[in-house]
Amino acid sequence: MRGARPLDPSPGGWFTALLDAWPKGRLGAQERLRKYRIATRWRIASTRGGPRPSATAIAITLLVLELSVPQESLDDLFREILDQWPSYLAYGTSFWTIAGVWLVHHAIFRRLRYADPTLMLLNLVLLMAVSFLPYPTKLMAEAIQSAGAERVAVLFYGATLLVISVIVTSLGHYAAGRGALLAEGVSASDFQARIARLRPSLAFYGPLLVAEIFVPQLAAFGLLAVSLLATALPFHLRRRAAAN
Repeated sequence: MRGARPLDPSPGGWFTALLDAWPKGRLGAQERLRKYRIATRWRIASTRGGPRPSATAIAITLLVLELSVPQESLDDLFREILDQWPSYLAYGTSFWTIAGVWLVHHAIFRRLRYADPTLMLLNLVLLMAVSFLPYPTKLMAEAIQSAGAERVAVLFYGATLLVISVIVTSLGHYAAGRGALLAEGVSASDFQARIARLRPSLAFYGPLLVAEIFVPQLAAFGLLAVSLLATALPFHLRRRAAAN
């Protein structure tokens, strides 16, 4: 894992460290589990720098590749550029959603000292969801002006954003509940409160999912508004904290 190293590894690597730390004799299950968690815990070497943005940059690049004008429409290029507004809407929503996820991800990991296997698994699930986002983005851009397909496309897109939000929330909740993972001077309650303020409530997505059934195009603009809110919140909270 880039940016992390095993905690107190033996010369044989982290697996040897795990074997060395595994208790011998008849210890209870809880003690064995505690030893296992310590042996497989990873030190986050770059808490100030936070997670690398390369994965999110790749996802954003894939979004840009979906923006194009058909070759046969070049005769009236200006009009065709304007007619591509569904693609711009989908791109903007996905871009700012990914930006918001990266900001929250950064806020989480810069407050952690260690990462355990469960945390890294949640991190991989989040990466999978973010890398999947270009697909529903393309579907929504292509179907939003089709009376028969727009409802399904926008619902699918909104459901994907909801899943990403749930994963980010789960990542923050898990880290907050493991005090041993937090950086020195960071309390679990303060960590939980800060992360909760950075993400829009899941209550935002519930009404939008209902709206996607009846007014898909309006709901699509609502998803854009939520993504912009998710990106603006960290900057607003930081300015307010600096003012105090």
